[in-house]
Amino acid sequence: SEVRRRIFVNPRGLRHAGGVARWGKSVLPELNKFRDVFQLKTLGIESENHITTRISENIIVPLTLSKNDVLLSLCNWGPLIERQSIVIHDIAPIVHPEFFSSKYAKFSKFVLPSILKKSKQILTVSEFTKSEIIRVLNIEPNKISVVGASSTLNIAAHDSTETHSKSFNFEGRYMVFIGSHDPRKNLPFLLNIWNEIYIDTGLALLVDRKST
Repeated sequence: SEVRRRIFVNPRGLRHAGGVARWGKSVLPELNKFRDVFQLKTLGIESENHITTRISENIIVPLTLSKNDVLLSLCNWGPLIERQSIVIHDIAPIVHPEFFSSKYAKFSKFVLPSILKKSKQILTVSEFTKSEIIRVLNIEPNKISVVGASSTLNIAAHDSTETHSKSFNFEGRYMVFIGSHDPRKNLPFLLNIWNEIYIDTGLALLVDRKST
């Protein structure tokens, strides 16, 4: 008989408030439509200690998956296993370590290349990130697929703990900036050019206050 292949979604990173997590959460409802996709409930422990978190991931995940199962990690990180498809949004901690704590940058530089080389498949959100992974980490191009970073994000349906200005009109056409306001996000550049974009497209720009 044919062996059933199951896909488990790694919840690692999905509890965060940033754009990567929100993209991941917007993908989940679509993944849940497939009968062979399951969400792991006991993995991806969120810890301020990244080393503790990674150790947990690399012990619990292999014990949970059978040899025919596949893990789908949506938020840049996953365990060091072969049966994994991982989504990489960027490799900023490696390319621009100056924007991160020295410990996190060093950990990323040491561990992330090993995770990607070990993974069965790498998915990324842009051709630029794909080219960076190939250039910096020397990963084979045919192992990387670009899936795009668009999302059906519904701001009004965010967690009840999040508040947004009532002056925003969510019914019009708009684009949303979601992310921390540190220099690497380059928000001032986006704000400076938005006048021109608005003239051409009529799109309003909403900046998520939770990022401040």
